[in-house]
Amino acid sequence: MSPKLQTTLLALVRQLNNHSQKKPQVIKEPDPFSRGSPEELYIFVFQYQIYFCTCKGEFINDTNKVFLAILYLHGIALDYFKPFINEPNLYHNLDFLEDWSVFVQKLSNIFSSYSPEDDNENMIVSIPFPSDSKAVNYFICFVKYQNYICWNKRTLCKVVKDTILNCIQDKLYYSQENVLFFEGFKRAVLWIDSNYWKRV
Repeated sequence: MSPKLQTTLLALVRQLNNHSQKKPQVIKEPDPFSRGSPEELYIFVFQYQIYFCTCKGEFINDTNKVFLAILYLHGIALDYFKPFINEPNLYHNLDFLEDWSVFVQKLSNIFSSYSPEDDNENMIVSIPFPSDSKAVNYFICFVKYQNYICWNKRTLCKVVKDTILNCIQDKLYYSQENVLFFEGFKRAVLWIDSNYWKRV
């Protein structure tokens, strides 16, 4: 065997060994959906959008996407689609089985809220202010709903005032922030809370 051929074969063997040692990429499959909150439906759909973007070559059309999602439905959500799967001849030209965006709209119409803004308003006033963790965690949840409702800053301020702990409320009087406005009020609460955790 010539030295050149031997070198080429050794290089090929090394390349094959390196390739076999690499672990295949594992992509987490989306979580199942039965009939949760509108937020859970949003997460379900969002997970599939990421999954489809990651595995572009595996889904040649929307029908494949729809039936994969149906595979991960449970409970009432799955029961709704069962007749269309079990008796396909009874239902012709069902666009929600052939078009991903129509399928998502169908899920939203059935399992989401008729008034998402009302849901967001209910959620924002029910966020508990944490007594055993930092205020920043509260405001992370708060902003998530704040962006979807049409309340003015004064109303938002009132929601936080009704929720914060008394020990924070008492210290607001000594804050240098303008607590009459929401952004100043928020900064003051975060500053007071941050100082507390520094001492702890």
